Amino acid sequence: MHHQNLVANTIASDIIRSDVKIPSLPASAQQLLAISQKPLDKIDIKGLEKLIQKDPVLFAQILKLANSSYYGIGRETVGLHDAIMRIGLADTISSLYLYLFKNALPTFPQIKGVSDKDYWDESWACAIANRRLGDSRLMVESLPGDLYIAGLLHGIGKLILAVYDPKKFYECIKIARGSGQSLDDVELGIFGTTDSLVAHKVLESWNLPSNICAAVGYHKYPEFAADTKYREIAAITQFATVVVKILRNLADEASSKVDDSKKGEKEGDSSIASSKIDSDIDISELDHTFIAKNKISLLAQGIYQQKIVKEISEILQQQSILMQDKEEANTNQDKNLNVDAKDRTKEYSKRAVASSPTAQKRGIMAWIRSLFGG
Repeated sequence: MHHQNLVANTIASDIIRSDVKIPSLPASAQQLLAISQKPLDKIDIKGLEKLIQKDPVLFAQILKLANSSYYGIGRETVGLHDAIMRIGLADTISSLYLYLFKNALPTFPQIKGVSDKDYWDESWACAIANRRLGDSRLMVESLPGDLYIAGLLHGIGKLILAVYDPKKFYECIKIARGSGQSLDDVELGIFGTTDSLVAHKVLESWNLPSNICAAVGYHKYPEFAADTKYREIAAITQFATVVVKILRNLADEASSKVDDSKKGEKEGDSSIASSKIDSDIDISELDHTFIAKNKISLLAQGIYQQKIVKEISEILQQQSILMQDKEEANTNQDKNLNVDAKDRTKEYSKRAVASSPTAQKRGIMAWIRSLFGG
């Protein structure tokens, strides 16, 4: 482990010295961290508003989100305070983090079998899952906001290694897929360290809180966390990544059944999703997580695991409407510059109806499969 950390330090130092590869964390993200490192009821909302108001891009993003079909109620809001109240404090902060980190980091290099969209979709899904697991009723002490950031950044080491040496990282992926070895084992052989250890060092250079650095660096093996006080957040992050993997496997299975039955994609997706989600899901992979093996919370119990996996899949489906709306808004931003407020309000109302969960009737597995590029 000592040697792996030394190599991780060397790679991280090389990357940090070259801002072109992985730039420093923006000041606005650092300020957001300082504001949000508290329970929601203790957060300084006025301080958050001042931070957003200082950055015209962040201001525009929050207003756009508040007036999206997901949150829009047919009446356009132009005030920041009203926009935050409409979105909700937790979702406002989470959306800011997603925007800030996504725009601070470079695009995932063009590597066969991996795309920038895949990377951020999975990061976002893990962030949503991790935040949901931060529930005190589940005997969890870590704050949901910290868990969200840890989930969002859990895979940043892969991006870092891919940017650092695309050829070597592609070789790692190719060998891991062809041999059945874990990516960590292959990375150890080729880089001399793992992506998560490199990520830990880079995040430390960003002055991120120690618990988030530990969660990202040790989520694959929480038992090796540098300090026992960070073990819980690392273990929950590990649990969240496995939940997302289970949902992705379900989506792949659903897609395969649709192909085999030769049914229409939408019809097949909906029926398979319904039958799958109504029955017990194979959650045996969770047995290998630190939480399950050590019985350290309610998440170690099968009955709670079934419920939480299904609930997270439903949350992801609902949130996907928001993500789709944001992507559409970004794509069409230039086209809509000359549309007046009344026309925009009418358009938001139409999209709210068309995009509602009831109107769409999209299968959970159908959406999750599309999330991962299937």
